[in-house]
Amino acid sequence: MPSIHHRHRHASRLVPILALAAVLSACGGGDAPKPVQPIGDAPQEATVTVGDTTVRANVLRTATLNDQVAQSYGITRDENRLLVLIAARRGPEGADSSPPATVTATVSRLTGAPEPLTLREQRVGDLVDHVATFDIRPPETLSFDVVVTPEGGGPINLRFVREFNPPR
Repeated sequence: MPSIHHRHRHASRLVPILALAAVLSACGGGDAPKPVQPIGDAPQEATVTVGDTTVRANVLRTATLNDQVAQSYGITRDENRLLVLIAARRGPEGADSSPPATVTATVSRLTGAPEPLTLREQRVGDLVDHVATFDIRPPETLSFDVVVTPEGGGPINLRFVREFNPPR
């Protein structure tokens, strides 16, 4: 049986590792980092609100889109192609608007430098989304950095990580 001294020494090594893991698993936006939840392939929205502006980002396989949505976005459905969807909204949900904004985004793979995403505006009724597509080779862990700068305002940063496994 390990001695108390040995267990204490082991625990003292574990604390910095857990602290580092907590820092590395945080996504930031605005003033305070927010923890990232593990999501695998399930599409989940990353959000940050600064003042009266909310930025939402989602990443999903284009194969999960129904034909009508894929066609309206001009996207080919494919298991190894991702859709990045970024929306900046101002005001209460249902009565919100898309503020004029500059939107940039990069994706980083574990094995490389950040790659800029080519975003285009996509009108959805009276609202504007920013979308991009790109190919993946699962399994991949991707880190996204989004910067939305509303006209007349400061930049809003949103960082998040998504994992994609081979299709089943």
